[in-house]
Amino acid sequence: MSARALNHRALGALPLQLQAKILAHHRATDDFGELISESALSLLEAGSEDTFDKIFSRARSRCRRFTQDLAHYSGPIDGNVIDKKEEEEAAERVSRKQLRARLEADLRVSKRQAQRIIKLKLEQAAVQADLFAFAGDENGVAA
Repeated sequence: MSARALNHRALGALPLQLQAKILAHHRATDDFGELISESALSLLEAGSEDTFDKIFSRARSRCRRFTQDLAHYSGPIDGNVIDKKEEEEAAERVSRKQLRARLEADLRVSKRQAQRIIKLKLEQAAVQADLFAFAGDENGVAA
């Protein structure tokens, strides 16, 4: 299937008001596929108060920014590349010992109580992760 056919198929999945805006704007530019993708993404991220005008202008703005700073805005869709924010977060992560010391000071609990709190929170996090892993998709297929 050609890229043009895929673009039109994706365009057909969008609401009619958004389709009309994309088609009207497309005649003036050559970023048809990119505009459709960004419109779909903006539609998914839209809040209940967002209008189709806001959604479309957000998508058009993203397309412009993408062409202006390609290195910054183009990344893999699966997110495998570690960006600066993730590196900073990794540097800010604290060890268990540091966390225990913080809990002792903040909650004014003993060393043993702080260790129990950490253990309990880690167990809860593991249970929640298991729930999401086995929830599956809408077809009932586990992830």
